[in-house]
Amino acid sequence: MMQDDPVIGIIASIPGIGNWSAICLRLELGYIERFHSFAALVSYVGLDPVVEQSGDGVKRRGISKRGNARVRAILYLCAMAAERYNPVIAAMAQR
Repeated sequence: MMQDDPVIGIIASIPGIGNWSAICLRLELGYIERFHSFAALVSYVGLDPVVEQSGDGVKRRGISKRGNARVRAILYLCAMAAERYNPVIAAMAQR
């Protein structure tokens, strides 16, 4: 059913994302147009940064992890594949 979806081809064209991962991302996220901004999509997935402010102190705690854990897992595996097989991503990871 999903092989005729043009969005899957676009997602799979990103280095590190294969057909299976593209299908899983498409099914988990649905229509990207439903998010009013990229920040809303990042927040939905749980990749938004956590900043705690109290008085004059500011602490940065990494990502919030409040969103969809399945999408984060798929993206993590895609990032590991991209680091292994894409020299541009591997060089960025080395830095």
